[in-house]
Amino acid sequence: MRNKNLLSALVILFMIISVSVSAKLNEKYNSSVELAILAGKEVDLITKPSVMMSQDRVEIPFEVRKGLIYVKVMLNGMEEEFILDSGAPCIILNSDLEKIKAVSKNTGASVNGVGGNTKMGFAEVQSFDWNGIQIKNTPVRTAPLGNLSKNIAGLIGYDVFNEYQVTFDYKNHKIIVNKGKEISQEKMEYGRLLTIVPFEMQEHIPVFDVEIGGQNYKFGLDTGASANLFHSKFLPELQNFTNDLKEGGLKGLAGIVKSTTGTIESTKIGDLEYKNMRFSFEESTLNQLNAENELGIDGLLGYEFLKEHVIIIDFISNEMRVYNGK
Repeated sequence: MRNKNLLSALVILFMIISVSVSAKLNEKYNSSVELAILAGKEVDLITKPSVMMSQDRVEIPFEVRKGLIYVKVMLNGMEEEFILDSGAPCIILNSDLEKIKAVSKNTGASVNGVGGNTKMGFAEVQSFDWNGIQIKNTPVRTAPLGNLSKNIAGLIGYDVFNEYQVTFDYKNHKIIVNKGKEISQEKMEYGRLLTIVPFEMQEHIPVFDVEIGGQNYKFGLDTGASANLFHSKFLPELQNFTNDLKEGGLKGLAGIVKSTTGTIESTKIGDLEYKNMRFSFEESTLNQLNAENELGIDGLLGYEFLKEHVIIIDFISNEMRVYNGK
C-alpha cells in the first residue's frame, strides 16, 4: 500500500452520476449513467492538507440532485457549490470554471479516463471553510469537471474527512462530521442500531463484504456514486438473481462505454437485506480502478444503498454503523 503522504500521489477520481442523455444516445442505450474515472501519472507538489475543525461536531446541510450530494463551501472567501465524493481521494477543483482555470497551473500530467485522457493541474487555495472544517494555504488538484456538473467549484474528497466519522442522514438532508464514537448518543439521535459492518481501507476506499446469491463479493463505498457498479465478469453467475437487464451506457469525461443494468433480487450487507437494488455491470472501469490504485474490489455501492438508512462511516474505528433513523 502506497503512502498517501508522499509529495507524489497517484490520482484516482471515481464518480458515477445519473444523466439525461440525448435522443441519439437514447436510441442506442435504454439507460445511461455518467462515469468519470481518472487514473494515471503522478502529480507533484500536492500534499495532504492540514484539516482543522472549529468544534468536535459539525452539522452540514446538503441537497441531493440525481443521487449526488451538493454542499456549500466558502472558498477563498466566496460561497461555492461542491459535490461530496468519498470516491475522490482529495479536493479537486473544476478547471472548467474560468475563475479556477485562471489560477490553475499545469503539472504536465495526463490521466486516463473513460474514452480517453485529460490533463490535471493544481491551484493554491488560500481558505476552504466547509461549515467549520477548514483548510488554509494549500495547493489542491484541478481537473475539468464540466461534464459532471457545469457550475460546481469542485469535489470534496477523502482526505478532508479521513480522520473523523461521517454520518449521512438523507431523510433530514444533513451530514454530521465528528471526532469520536458515542453509541449511546447515536441511538438517541438515529434510533435502533441495525448492523455494524467492519471495513478495510484500500487506498481511499472503504471495502467490505457483500453477499449475493450465497457468495461474498468485495465492494467499496462511494458517496459520489448515484448508481451501484458491479464487475460484468460476475453477471453470468448472477443470472438467476438478476432481473430487468437492459443495455446502458457509462458516460465519462472523454467518451461512452457500453454497460448492462439490472436489479439484483437480494443483496446482504451485514445483517441487512436489500431487495431489488439496481446495478450497472461493466468491466473496464473497475479493471482500471483496481490496477492503477492497487485495489481488489468487485463493485461499488453508492446512493441506492446510502439513502435507505442513517449511515455512519467511521474512519477512526474502520466500521460502518447503520441506524433505522427517526
